[in-house]
Amino acid sequence: MLVGCSDNNPANNHKQDLKSEAKEFALKIVQSYIENDSLAYKTYLPDTIYSLEPWEKPVPSDSVSLTAFFSSFDYSQYSMSDYYEVYDPVIMNYEEYAEVDPEWLDAFTYWHPDDQDYLFIGHQVKEGQTEFMVNDLLGFMVTQRTGVWQLRAQ
Repeated sequence: MLVGCSDNNPANNHKQDLKSEAKEFALKIVQSYIENDSLAYKTYLPDTIYSLEPWEKPVPSDSVSLTAFFSSFDYSQYSMSDYYEVYDPVIMNYEEYAEVDPEWLDAFTYWHPDDQDYLFIGHQVKEGQTEFMVNDLLGFMVTQRTGVWQLRAQ
C-alpha cells in the first residue's frame, strides 16, 4: 500500500475548499478594480465595511461614494492576465493570519476578525516584475456569512 500526502479528512478538505473559494472571490474584487466595474464591486459589499486598521470605525457601505472611489485609479490598460503575471496573491485563513500577527488581531477595537474571515494579500510582486496597482487596494478581508461571499474589511 502506498502512503501519500493526500488528506482525506473531510473537515480539512472543506477548509481548503473554503480557502480556495475565498481566493477566487477576492480575485473578483481585484478584477472589478482593473475593469473599473463599480457595479460588480457594489454587489460584493455588505451593509457594513470594517477596516483592517484596528482603530478605525466601521462605515455603512451605502456611505461610500463608489464614483469617487473608482475615479481615484485607472487600470484600464491592464488585464487580469497582467495582474497574474506581476503579482503573487495569497489568501490566509484565520489560523494562518493569527499566527503571523497575533498582536494585530488583539488590537482591534470596533470588531474582531474570526474564523469565517479570510485575509487577501494581493500586492506581493513577483521577482523581476514592477507593480502597477496601489497596494492599499490589494489588501482586504472577505467572508462568507450567509452562503454569499462578500468584502468584510478593507
